[in-house]
Amino acid sequence: MMKVLMITHKTYGKALIKIVSQKIISTEKMIHFIGFDENEGAEDLAKKISEINLKDYSLCFVDLKGGTPANVCISSLWNHPDIPILMGVTPRMLQYTLECIVEGKAFTDDMIKSIKRIGVSSIQFNYL
Repeated sequence: MMKVLMITHKTYGKALIKIVSQKIISTEKMIHFIGFDENEGAEDLAKKISEINLKDYSLCFVDLKGGTPANVCISSLWNHPDIPILMGVTPRMLQYTLECIVEGKAFTDDMIKSIKRIGVSSIQFNYL
């Protein structure tokens, strides 16, 4: 089974998993979550990432481009160009990804593009 690595600031990632687990069962088998606490440094996060077998993962989500989880993830996965890193994750993006895993779909370039499109479409702009 394909798995997703998700590295976010701790409360955000936990909230995403809680939202998606209400719609999809067995999310814990498909997502490995690494949370970044505000009292930790980049070295602590890098150590957590180094302790897992990256070959088990097909995709990595981080919460915020330019944030500590994203920056550490880029350097930690530098030697794993086969694991796409998507920066910015919404509940709908995560749900769609897990639905694809349940359906046995492969993580192709087209699937990654679909996930990105879902992310963009889930952002709402309201002008006064």
